[in-house]
This record gives sequence, structure tokens and C-alpha cells, in this order.
Amino acid sequence: MRIEIKINSLDQSILDLVELPNPFRPISISMFETLESHASVEELMFIDSVRYRGPVDAISRLPRKDRDRYRAFIRESNEPWWDPIRLWEAWPEPLHSFAPLLRAGDSVLNTNDEEC
Repeated sequence: MRIEIKINSLDQSILDLVELPNPFRPISISMFETLESHASVEELMFIDSVRYRGPVDAISRLPRKDRDRYRAFIRESNEPWWDPIRLWEAWPEPLHSFAPLLRAGDSVLNTNDEEC
């Protein structure tokens, strides 16, 4: 599995990236196989809808009174290793450890340099 966010702005140095808001925060990773073994027929149909349409669209098709229940149902299958807040808070440290290599004008890693 690979999750990427593409940043279209080249007006920043690599070190400036730590100031960006966390683009991974709204992403959740769910493994529905963990739910399928004890899901009702209705819940299995909902899982199929999520796989086909995505969670937002699948939930929007439900009656309003059922939406919170199905949001909670999806959260039951969220992978514990995926913690985008913790991951985002941790990544500036290794990036800053490379700061001497990332200084302005470095033709190898500076995205503002025309030699890249």
C-alpha cells in the first residue's frame, strides 16, 4: 500500500513542507474483512456499497437516522497502525536532521533550483 499527496507548488523549499497542514488527517484505512465475519446481511450490502462508491457516497445514500451507526461500523475496521496525526507530528525531526543537505541553493535537493 502506498499513500501519496502531491503538492503542486514549487515555491517552497523542502524544509517548508513541515509547515503545511496535515493532508493525511481525513484519510482512514479500513479492513472490512475483519467486519465481514460477524456482519449482518444489511451490513454486508453496506460494505459492498462502500467498496463500490466509497464511504462518503455510501453513507449519504442511507437514511439520516442510520448514518452515525454506519460511520461507527466503518470505524470498527480502521487499522490501528494508521495514525496520520502521530505520523505527521513525527516526520519533521528526520527531515530537519537532513537540514545541512537541504540548505538554500543546494542543486541536488532544492526544488527552487533550476538544475534539478
